[in-house]
Amino acid sequence: MLAWLVAVPAAGASVPGELDDGFGTGGVSSALVGGNGGANAVAMDPQGRIVVSGQTAINGPNSKFGAARFNPDGSLDASFGDGGTVTVDVGIGSMGAGVLPLPDGRVVLTGSAYMPHSALEFAAVRLLPDGSLDPSFGGDGIVTQPIGHGALAMVAVPANDGKIVLVGSATVGLATDVAQKVENLAAAAIRLNPDGSLDQSFGEDGIALAPAGSAAQGVTVETDGDLVWAGETSVEGVQAFAAGRWTASGEVDRGYGTDGVAVIPIDAGAAAVGVAHDPADGSSVVVGPSFNRSLHTTAVRLDANGRPDPAFGTDGIERVPTGLMTNGIVREADGGFVIAITGGLSAVRLLPDGTPDPEFGENGVAKHPAGVKAAANGAFVAPGGKLLLAGVAFGEDGRGRFAVARLHSAAGEEPPVEEEPPVEEELPVEEELPVEDEPPLEEEPPAEEPETPVEPEPDPEPPAEETPPSDDAPPGHGKPPTQDPPAKPVIPKLPPPATGSQEAVPETEIVGAPGKVKTKRKRAVVRFKFRAKGAAARFECKLNRGRWAPCASGVKMRVAKGKHVFRVRALGSDGVPGPPARHALRVKRAR
Repeated sequence: MLAWLVAVPAAGASVPGELDDGFGTGGVSSALVGGNGGANAVAMDPQGRIVVSGQTAINGPNSKFGAARFNPDGSLDASFGDGGTVTVDVGIGSMGAGVLPLPDGRVVLTGSAYMPHSALEFAAVRLLPDGSLDPSFGGDGIVTQPIGHGALAMVAVPANDGKIVLVGSATVGLATDVAQKVENLAAAAIRLNPDGSLDQSFGEDGIALAPAGSAAQGVTVETDGDLVWAGETSVEGVQAFAAGRWTASGEVDRGYGTDGVAVIPIDAGAAAVGVAHDPADGSSVVVGPSFNRSLHTTAVRLDANGRPDPAFGTDGIERVPTGLMTNGIVREADGGFVIAITGGLSAVRLLPDGTPDPEFGENGVAKHPAGVKAAANGAFVAPGGKLLLAGVAFGEDGRGRFAVARLHSAAGEEPPVEEEPPVEEELPVEEELPVEDEPPLEEEPPAEEPETPVEPEPDPEPPAEETPPSDDAPPGHGKPPTQDPPAKPVIPKLPPPATGSQEAVPETEIVGAPGKVKTKRKRAVVRFKFRAKGAAARFECKLNRGRWAPCASGVKMRVAKGKHVFRVRALGSDGVPGPPARHALRVKRAR
C-alpha cells in the first residue's frame, strides 16, 4: 500500500504530526470517485493544486483509473473533470497506482490494466488540465504496454525531456507450476516518450528488466538519472527486502549490491514498498512491513553502492512496532523521512539517523482516524514543508472515498507569503517564459499483507505485486547525490484499512488434506479443507513459493509430482492476516 506527503501553508501554531485545520474539514478532504474507490498516490502541481490517483470499485470487478483534484484549501477543483473527479476505463479492468502532474497543468496517471484477450499490462493515461483525455498521448490519451506474460506497474517517476518511467514487476518466464512463478518474476521498467511511444534508447527497445526472482514496488531517481528500485525477493523461502539500480539508459548496474541486487533479510520476513534518496551522500532509505510476532514499519539505509549502513537505526535496521501495514516514504528538507501507514490517515517519522522522531505524534507515530475506516497509501512533501497523505476513507454507507490529509511537518514550515501592496502605477506586462519539464518465497513467510497474490491454480498469470532487484555499474561506482522523486504509490488492490483498535489476529487450522497422492497424469488435483479459530473475514492460500491468493475451504489445486507445502491463513475484518497453517504432501507416479 503507498503514501505521499505534501506541504502547504497554514495558519496558527503547528504541532508536528497534527492535522492542519486550515485544510478541508479539520485537516482532511475526501471525494467519492466513481461511486466507490480509494487513492494510492498524491502529488502537487505547479499551480498548488493537489492531485490524487487511485482506482474505483475497490477489490471488485470493472475497476477504473480514478483521480481527484483539490484546491490548496482542500475544496474540490470544479474545473477538473466532473466537479473535481475523473474516471477512465482502461481495458476490462484497471488499477491506478501513480500520479505525475506536469508543469502545464496536464496530469499523467499510471498503473495496470487487464486487456481483452491478454494479460495484465503496464498502463498510463494523460489528462488535459480540464481532466479530459489528451489525444496527443497514444492517440487517445491511453497507453498500455505488455511485458512477458503479465506485468503490474506500481509507481512512476519523471525523466528528462518530458519522458516518464513506469516501474513494477513482470512475469518473464513461462511458469509451468505455481512454485515456479516467483522465480520468473522480475522488476521491470518502461520509459515513454512525451507522445506515449516507447523510448527505444531505454533498456531493450524501451523495456528494462532486473534479475529474475524479485519484484519492485518503489523507485527513486538519482541526480544523474539512474533509477533505484525497492521491493522484495525470497531467501530460502522467506521474503526479504530487495533493491537494485538501473542506469539512466536502462541497464542493470551490476556494481549495486551483489550483481545488481541488494538483498536484506529481516526477521521472519519483510517486503519493501518504497524508497527515498538522500542527495547528501547518494544513499537510499528502503521501507516496508516486516513481521516478528507482529507487524513493524521497518527501514534500512543503503549506501550509494547498495550496502547496508550499520549506523542507521539499531544495527542498521529500524523497526517501529506499529502493528500496521507500510505503504510509502518521502524525504523531508531536514533529512528526516515520513512513512505512510494504515490504521487511519497515519504516518511514521524517522530522524536522519533512522530513529523515530519523538516530536512527531506519539513516539514518532501520528495516527488520524478518518471516516469509519481509513488507510494512508501515499505521501508527498510540497513546497512550504507540509505533508500530504492520500488513501482511502470509508463512509457510513460502506463506500470508499479518495481521501487526503494535510499534516504539520517536524522539518519546519515556511510561513505564508504575504501579498505585496498593489503598485500605484501600471507596469508593463513582461512576456511569460515557457515552463520547463521538471527534471525529473518462502519457508514460513510473515503473516502479513506485503505478499502479492497469486492464483491458487498454477496458470501463468500476471505478476503479483512484489518488489525486484536490479541495476548495473562497476563496483567502484560511487553514486553522486541524487534527488528524490515522488513517493511510491501503494498497492493496486486497496486492502480494507485497519481501524484504530486492533482486533484479535485469527488463527487457522487445516482439517482435511492428503498426505501421499498417486497419479498417472502429469498433475494431480488435491483438495484442502480448513477453518479459522475465531472470527475471520476471508482466507488466503498458497502452494510452495507461490503468492497468497484468495481461497475458501475445499479449494482444489493441481500439483506436479514431487514434494509440496500448502499454506493457508485467515484475515480479520481489518485485513490483518493471522499466522499461516501448513501441510506437507507428496505426489508420486502411480504404477
